[in-house]
Amino acid sequence: MQTAPSRDACLALINKYHMPHNIRRHTAAVLTLVTALSNKLNGEGVGVDLDVIQSGAMLHDLFKVKDVMDIDDGQLSQHPEEDWAVWRKLKEDHNLPHDEAVCQLLLPKYPKVATVIREAGFMNIFVRGFSSMESKILYYADKRVMHDKIVSVLDRLDEGYSRYFSHHNDAVPMNLSYEKVKELEDELMQKAGTKPEDFIALNEEAEKETLK
Repeated sequence: MQTAPSRDACLALINKYHMPHNIRRHTAAVLTLVTALSNKLNGEGVGVDLDVIQSGAMLHDLFKVKDVMDIDDGQLSQHPEEDWAVWRKLKEDHNLPHDEAVCQLLLPKYPKVATVIREAGFMNIFVRGFSSMESKILYYADKRVMHDKIVSVLDRLDEGYSRYFSHHNDAVPMNLSYEKVKELEDELMQKAGTKPEDFIALNEEAEKETLK
């Protein structure tokens, strides 16, 4: 049985739900990073399923737009009404957080990919933990990409907290988030035999990934 949708199938979903340009660029950077890190890990004999991790990266923010429509920073407003109609329908049809909604979409046919996406949710590192190496890789990579650039974990979390949690008094303190993600980073870098800064050079490659 096929464990993951093909690249073409992922692209078809991205186009079907009119993924915004800025989220496409973010997705492209995450995809570039998970591919490079997975190849490093496989070179060290870890055994990462490339089909699962790559499709997970391509689809992890498939429904993200529905959760950020009300806090648009100006980028979504540049899209035509056709896109907005799809996004409004998406928000009406799915009242779950975007990662959980994508999980439900994929679960019947691709349970492993669905689980990887569910476990990439920000709070998962504090709640459920990770059931696979692919889940760890996707969670980590998403915490290395700020908008469409691969940056340090600290820079990414600092920006994310400023954008999403500045008005939430009950949010997990940033220093605790950093400690948990840094522990995950140390584990992955040790297994891959590399350093976090080695992946910054991938930004040029990520710009060439158009998701088309």
